[in-house]
Amino acid sequence: MTRHIDFALALYEELNQELPAAGNLVWSPYSVASALGIAATGARGKTRDELARALRGDLTGLGRELTGAAGLDGAEMAVANTLWTRLGLTFEDDYQQAVLGWPGGALHAADFGGDPEGSRVKINADVEKTTRGLIKDLLAQGTITADTAAVIVNALYLKVAWL
Repeated sequence: MTRHIDFALALYEELNQELPAAGNLVWSPYSVASALGIAATGARGKTRDELARALRGDLTGLGRELTGAAGLDGAEMAVANTLWTRLGLTFEDDYQQAVLGWPGGALHAADFGGDPEGSRVKINADVEKTTRGLIKDLLAQGTITADTAAVIVNALYLKVAWL
């Protein structure tokens, strides 16, 4: 878990420098690592190397760490790690199985080319369901276009008592 913590602290430091006027910064290192991990799993060459470096190392180990973190004692937690792809776009079976292996992993086809707005609404509905209605519009209008090929979405719902 130390690699995940190292990644989270490094990202927080970077975000804090980029957004100093934002005040309180709320984000989920788990979500960022999950989404980037899914992207890295399908990447090759320099892109994979850069993502692995950003995530602080072994991508297979990261997947195991995040899977372990998805089961917190005494917490109600729901995770969606979904890959939404353009109708007709195919990925290698190994990559599809890897996506399904992530906590909350799922694959969905969407008509980005013919109905980008309807596709955005479907993605947002899935996020809203996962987050028990707390996040209704993750993707703003216009973020999905007819040129969109794939979208990696992470949503996290966590209900736990805080000390």
